[in-house]
Amino acid sequence: MPWYAADTGLERNRKVVDLRIRLGWSANDALARCHRLFAAVREQAADGDLVGWSPTQIAYAMQPDAPPPADETYLALCEVGLLVRDGDTLIVAGWMERNGRFIRDADRKRLSRQEI
Repeated sequence: MPWYAADTGLERNRKVVDLRIRLGWSANDALARCHRLFAAVREQAADGDLVGWSPTQIAYAMQPDAPPPADETYLALCEVGLLVRDGDTLIVAGWMERNGRFIRDADRKRLSRQEI
């Protein structure tokens, strides 16, 4: 099971608060949607780079049963700084700083299993 670092102050993070304000989400909606997105990133884009993901895929990762409006959500994520465009990449802000250890450990375990 892949792990990711969950920020205990996520719902109070100014970027998440800004996202809530822009999209009219409750604290619970924002927290759940961000955690779902981060879990999907950890499983499917462990380096935190979402450059190949469409706004619709990001919205579905946030809430698979009734996704929020894709383009509006994507734009808000970028404007508040939760997603950061850096050249040819679209990175979840602070992803490697928070999750690099989990990724390195998983890579090390995967390599050791291949050697056996």
